Amino acid sequence: MVESGRPSILIQVHFIQHSTRLPHPLASTPILDVCTLKGKDGPPKLNAAVSGENLALVISSEYHWEGDLSVWNWRTGVKKGEVHVPEPRLGLFFLREDILLNGNLTNMSLDVYRMSETNSMSCSGVKMEGNKNGINYIRLIHSFCLPQIKMDEYETIEITFPSQPSFPLTSPQKTNLPFTSNPLSAVLLIEVIIRTDLCREPWRTFTFITHRHTLLDLIIEAMDSPNQNSSEIKRVPWDAWGPHMTRMLADDSTEDICYTASTGTRCIWLHRPQLEVLDFGCYNLKPTLRATVRRGVPVHLVNSESIYPISAGPFTKDVLTYLPYISSRSLVGLENPWEGVFMDDERIVGFTRRALHILHLQP
Repeated sequence: MVESGRPSILIQVHFIQHSTRLPHPLASTPILDVCTLKGKDGPPKLNAAVSGENLALVISSEYHWEGDLSVWNWRTGVKKGEVHVPEPRLGLFFLREDILLNGNLTNMSLDVYRMSETNSMSCSGVKMEGNKNGINYIRLIHSFCLPQIKMDEYETIEITFPSQPSFPLTSPQKTNLPFTSNPLSAVLLIEVIIRTDLCREPWRTFTFITHRHTLLDLIIEAMDSPNQNSSEIKRVPWDAWGPHMTRMLADDSTEDICYTASTGTRCIWLHRPQLEVLDFGCYNLKPTLRATVRRGVPVHLVNSESIYPISAGPFTKDVLTYLPYISSRSLVGLENPWEGVFMDDERIVGFTRRALHILHLQP
């Protein structure tokens, strides 16, 4: 489209029902006009997250290093709020329907936003500018710091949450499967990509794994505290929450890319040709578990600390993480290396350009 003689880009969201590929019957309008960007700033960068009726969007231009974070009720087309962010923080994840995580690249932290349900208004045809006129529908309430990097040598270019949603069970299922999902303790993957300021080295990817309820419990505890000032943003240092509640995986590879996927309490770490399945299910972590072999696959408990030393690269001090898990490793794709991987509660799917490879999780 063209506006005032200048090319512009109209950002729209189309609500489609996956099973029918038709407009979603629960959406009052099948097309949501989100915003308009100036075409001269380059193509748009966008990410989205959905929980219940809430749709979160972060949008920026390719060449304009800033953006906006907005939350909508996708059923009614009502915008609940919008905040301006100084850089395109594309990582979005709902811990619950009214609590949203967003990766902060500048502070190397996980910012927590809470949505108000009482002040929403229809924004059809109206552009909201941050919190002008007292608008306060989405508010920053909390921030969890990640390990800090050497700012004079490195920069964080991305913080995302590549976790996949879990099937909403009400309680853990009793089963003999070695890697069983516990929906009450589903894992959250926090993927951080770091590079040197001069881009002389390959990008490094660090994956922090924690239980979703860990962050949610800490947030709720802070919100319920009688000493908590509603206008105060609590910033939690990494050492106060991270080491004993997370496990960090580091990809320092210069040749191959590591792939991750998760479902429930399990996640995959594919570093070709080695495939590792890590199960963080609390009810499966028996202190007496020893290294064993199940159907030819070695399984063992990892309950010792992992250390990423300061000498290895970007962090200002050693990064120690302790969250225990059950590990199982296998070699895959020796002849045709896997180029990606997915998983659910019963199977692992690896794919190449020519074929799909399915591994079933057996008791």
